[in-house]
Amino acid sequence: MKNSFKILALVCLGFAGLSASATNPTDENAPVQLPAFVVTAPHLTPAEAEIKRSLDALRALSAKPMALKIALPLPEVKCAHAQPEPKTGGKAVVVAGI
Repeated sequence: MKNSFKILALVCLGFAGLSASATNPTDENAPVQLPAFVVTAPHLTPAEAEIKRSLDALRALSAKPMALKIALPLPEVKCAHAQPEPKTGGKAVVVAGI
């Protein structure tokens, strides 16, 4: 059992070594000729061209100087003050609104 395992391990290592040496070129400094592919396609599709035009228009608008209002308006706060009501016998009723 142990001998057959050792033999199997040596055979596997031998195949791994042969396949590794077959994939590596003998001269590592030699240039490798790769296949060339020619792609003929438009640079931008019509949808991409429309998006580019839209973005260019937005960028042109942002290039113009504009005045920004720094102070923000305060929200209106409605608040009812204490008023004596004749129905309650002169007691004050406070109603607060947001």
